[in-house]
Amino acid sequence: MPITCPTCHSPTVSENMKSQIKINEDYYQELEGPFDSIIEIEFAREICKYLKEGVIIETQRELSTRLGNFRADFSLLVDEKFLVIELDGKEHHKGTRDLWRDAFILGEKKSDYIIRFTGKDIVHNLGECLYILIELHPEYFSNRSLKNIPNLLDGENKAEIDKRLSENEFGFLDLLCFEFMYTNDKLERERSYFESKYEKQPNGHWKKYFDFAHNNNIFNIEQLNKKYFR
Repeated sequence: MPITCPTCHSPTVSENMKSQIKINEDYYQELEGPFDSIIEIEFAREICKYLKEGVIIETQRELSTRLGNFRADFSLLVDEKFLVIELDGKEHHKGTRDLWRDAFILGEKKSDYIIRFTGKDIVHNLGECLYILIELHPEYFSNRSLKNIPNLLDGENKAEIDKRLSENEFGFLDLLCFEFMYTNDKLERERSYFESKYEKQPNGHWKKYFDFAHNNNIFNIEQLNKKYFR
């Protein structure tokens, strides 16, 4: 029998398909896709180790909105809380398309939260990304993971994240400064970002785009871009 998502009221794929698994802490399970990129494969392999018993994780879930149908890189469901995680690799990031897409997914309550990470951070700072997730959404992670994930971080990076988490209410965007180690052994500091968007924030940054589309009765991304960014 299919599991139904309480947020968007649509049936999920069956549990015996590896595009979706329900975490059982007694044995390790791994999503088999489909995936759009190598960074999604790496992220899936790691996050499944840390989720708590009973969490349902799925890749490429279709979310239908008035603006169109979109696929979420990853979706996590537990206790009727639905989280979408997007990994923005340079070749797949769509700029303003993602802006309108997220606004409609949240505005039509297809997800409670959307978090976006850069592909570069998944490659170079996966521990930091996992740490951000456990700090914002500990309900998805096992007690063991809540203790162990902070130990994956460089101390300076953890302090920077803690500082910014304490200062920001996540209406839209948070900037982080992580260290990256490149293959040429040159250590550099670069500006990174993640976005955290929350459906129940009435004045969230995403909402002005959702309201603009409805106020102007426009439900086409190209037309919205022409009207909004003229």
